[in-house]
Amino acid sequence: MRGQEVSKWPSVEGHVTSSEIIKKVEQKTKTQNDRKVRYTETKYVLKLTYEYEVNGTPYSGRDSSFGESSSLSAKQKQQRYPDGKSVNVKFDPENPYDSVVKI
Repeated sequence: MRGQEVSKWPSVEGHVTSSEIIKKVEQKTKTQNDRKVRYTETKYVLKLTYEYEVNGTPYSGRDSSFGESSSLSAKQKQQRYPDGKSVNVKFDPENPYDSVVKI
């Protein structure tokens, strides 16, 4: 539902101020052959910080990718968002602090 709402928000140009890869390790359980098996899942999440302006007022935001299964994939994604890169920022016109960047 939020995706439909966000698609209607206006957008402005913003700029990346930082990008960082966070390694997330989770212990999970699955059922295999009627037995519970524990395993570790590792994902690499790109956290992006950006700045933008709405009606002369500066704002900053953070957004994260859903996670990559390899650090190489995450690094390749991070290279597309160097500091200073222009990005399209969608913001809630009712509350411009609420914003998203498609990563």
